[in-house]
Amino acid sequence: MIGKLIGKIDSIYEDKLILNVNGVGYNIFASSKTLNNFKIDQNASFIIETIVREDHIHLYGFKSEIERGWFNELCKVKGVGNKVALKILSVLEINDIILAISAADKSYFSNVSGIGPKLAQRIVTELKDSVAKIDTNIVSNNINISTNSKTENNEVTNSKLLSDAVSALENLGYKRMEVYKIVSQNINENPDTTLETLITNSLRKISK
Repeated sequence: MIGKLIGKIDSIYEDKLILNVNGVGYNIFASSKTLNNFKIDQNASFIIETIVREDHIHLYGFKSEIERGWFNELCKVKGVGNKVALKILSVLEINDIILAISAADKSYFSNVSGIGPKLAQRIVTELKDSVAKIDTNIVSNNINISTNSKTENNEVTNSKLLSDAVSALENLGYKRMEVYKIVSQNINENPDTTLETLITNSLRKISK
């Protein structure tokens, strides 16, 4: 299987490019964000995911391992597939994808054309364990999106605090992803906080 290709870009299309590697042109499908970074005759290298089917072999190109990792994770969700996964990566930032899944914010994925509420719900439900699987040290906007704790009991308590505080702030009209980041940061800074203090401190940060 092809894992990486280095060559010169021969042509660029809406959803793919042709990479000239020593006289051989490879069709490489990629997100629009990736395609927009290149010009014809530019030297380029791509991390490749090779998808083999009965009737074709397709190459998908990525600029980083984490992008390829999330492409593969998204493709595991029933109803997503390769084209929809690329569309998601074309529209949404990976850090925000991670945050939306962690916050169980299905509305974020509904912003992508062709993804309805049911598919969005499957994405956040089925990929909730993928954040730690791909990279346990992922940080979104410099905020650790996990609730760190020293013991299992603390972890359960912090998880409930996080859920309760996010729900309370969401009921006040704030966007789930926005408050999730702030609440997570507050819990990481003060794991022994109470729900009332957590909500109050989070509101202060939101208002700034």
